Amino acid sequence: MTTEKADWSKAAMTLEITTLNLEEIGSPHASAVLLQHFDSEEALKAFYWAIPTQAEREQFLLVCATYRYMVKEGDWVSTVNNESRVIDYLTNSNKLMAIFALIESLSNVKHIEFYDWLKLQGTFPIESKKSLNELHQKYKVEHGSIKKVVKFFEQLTTDHQAKLCGLLTKHRQPMENIKKLAQFLYDMRSKFAHECKPAVSIHSNDHIQYQGKDLVLVKITIADIMEAFELGLIAHFRAAPPTAPTPPGSAA
Repeated sequence: MTTEKADWSKAAMTLEITTLNLEEIGSPHASAVLLQHFDSEEALKAFYWAIPTQAEREQFLLVCATYRYMVKEGDWVSTVNNESRVIDYLTNSNKLMAIFALIESLSNVKHIEFYDWLKLQGTFPIESKKSLNELHQKYKVEHGSIKKVVKFFEQLTTDHQAKLCGLLTKHRQPMENIKKLAQFLYDMRSKFAHECKPAVSIHSNDHIQYQGKDLVLVKITIADIMEAFELGLIAHFRAAPPTAPTPPGSAA
């Protein structure tokens, strides 16, 4: 079975990862979602070939393809009453959930169940409910999903982190740090995932939302979160090995 060599500038192909040559399918997706952050196609190609290993390059392309289909160019369409229309707060909620799922998929933090983690701590018997709660909080810090999310956003430049924090204000002050912002967004994602409460706050208009007893002015939109994910994705895979792999067809 043969496949024609795909050009990076052509429209995206189908999301079928059945061919052995993943670059032919994946490269148009990478171009479609990340080219705006590079000076040229050649710069994006150079970035791709600087990713140290084949496994990491494959992961990069798969993430780009999934992100394109589920977020960048993917909308949740309702067909209620035989209509076909995008409902903003639902499509944004699904995009938010997909973005955080992709962030978690990029983490190399090994998952461990709480009970197995407790056994490793040698803390039995646990004397009280308070002690159990304290251990659970420590477990979430070390192995919880939020740790993966915070680490991802911490890869952004200091200026971009400050920009994002400024889009969430409490008592007219920006969110304290990127960790607090990541937690705020992740809580929004979790309410949709576990309670089916749409993330209405990330629409195009400013929105007031409670954080505990405090009111937070939410100016961040799904477009801001998408941009942060794209830049974080580039930062995650950016590498400068001593000798970068040579792209096929390049001169020796």
